[in-house]
Amino acid sequence: EHILNYVQFCGDIRFLRIGGDWMPDKRFGIIEFIDLASVMVACQYDGADFCNRRIRVVHSRHWLEKPPTKKSEMEREQDLIKKRLADAQALIAKSVVEDKPPSPKPQVP
Repeated sequence: EHILNYVQFCGDIRFLRIGGDWMPDKRFGIIEFIDLASVMVACQYDGADFCNRRIRVVHSRHWLEKPPTKKSEMEREQDLIKKRLADAQALIAKSVVEDKPPSPKPQVP
């Protein structure tokens, strides 16, 4: 919460992760901002004091693998439901075609 309050003025945050050991000297945070302008503002605070500690701010150019969000889990579940629904519709359509009585032959006068 302290970190969010400290960096909120830089811009909108998409993702925040705190990691490292529980020792104060071994902690780090990874913040992903929504736009590049916010990153540039945050980088200006490299070396600033945060909770009586000097912080290091760098712009990473590496992709960060993030844990799945609840939204993506919901999307996967919805995709599975849509697939099951499509499979069921195909089975019903196939059943209707197979159960259809043969059409009568046209009579020639």
